[in-house]
Amino acid sequence: MPLKTYLIYTLTGLSLVWTANQCFKLKGYIDYLKEEAPDCMKPNPNRTELIIAAIMIQLCVQYPVQMLSRSLFMSSLPEKFPIGSSLRKEKAEMMAERVYKFFIYSVTSGGLFFVLKQSNFYHKLLWGDQEDPQYFSNYPCQKIPKYLDDIYILKLSYHVYELIYTMGFQISRRDFPEYIFHHIITLVLVLFSYSVNFLPIGAVIMLIHDFPDIFISLFKITYDIVSSKFQHILAAIMFPLWIYCRIFFFPVYMIAKYYEQAAHSDHYVIQNVFHILFWFLVGLLLLHCIWTNLIIKGIINRITNKKKDRVYLQGKDKID
Repeated sequence: MPLKTYLIYTLTGLSLVWTANQCFKLKGYIDYLKEEAPDCMKPNPNRTELIIAAIMIQLCVQYPVQMLSRSLFMSSLPEKFPIGSSLRKEKAEMMAERVYKFFIYSVTSGGLFFVLKQSNFYHKLLWGDQEDPQYFSNYPCQKIPKYLDDIYILKLSYHVYELIYTMGFQISRRDFPEYIFHHIITLVLVLFSYSVNFLPIGAVIMLIHDFPDIFISLFKITYDIVSSKFQHILAAIMFPLWIYCRIFFFPVYMIAKYYEQAAHSDHYVIQNVFHILFWFLVGLLLLHCIWTNLIIKGIINRITNKKKDRVYLQGKDKID
């Protein structure tokens, strides 16, 4: 087993133990906030309907879309994926999965962008109007734009479903350890940030993860079945956007700003949830670095034509 896999399994085990410990304390934090600011901690009146809607979308859209896409790709893949081979089946499965992901990321990114544009915490570097967004101003009663709470519930439901689906049906995927580690980190970040009203910073982090994945998905859908020119155009959009959002903006303007604004806060809840959220964000950045390395290797292999008959960038089957 590669050293990287051992590292990921170790981090996954530690994150599960830490998460379980913090989950026991989470209700206490929520009760504290409800007592401190009851008007700001009222539950979403549409919560049940939104959760049901998210599950129904998964059940009623995911399977038909992926089944139809898989069938189309199985018949249209080039000869480098021999008919009847496991390689052809694997490629068609990956492309079908990405068709659905493309739909999900496009919808969530569009919704988040529209909502965040109405907020007072959206950075100029993401086409917002804030030079230095303050994510905890007047906490826990920050000014939250309309519909942000609804989007958060939909995203939380989506990540719960994805974790269960991956553990039940995708154990054989080659990047399973990283994929599970990613799902656990993402679910904890979304759950905790929603529960303790960290919606401003959490929503921006969601957007800078979902938006690049639109182009990652499109790239993986079309690669090997479109012209080289179109492949190069997509790669020229995808890779710089990935670097900008995941390797530059995320650590510099999200992790660092979270540390700056929350590490020395006097608020009881911010103090107590700071460390788990901070280190889980760092864990997410570690995965970004691993996947960036895989993307670069895939691009180099494509350019040098060292492995013409392999499917590349398979390692970037993650952020969802």
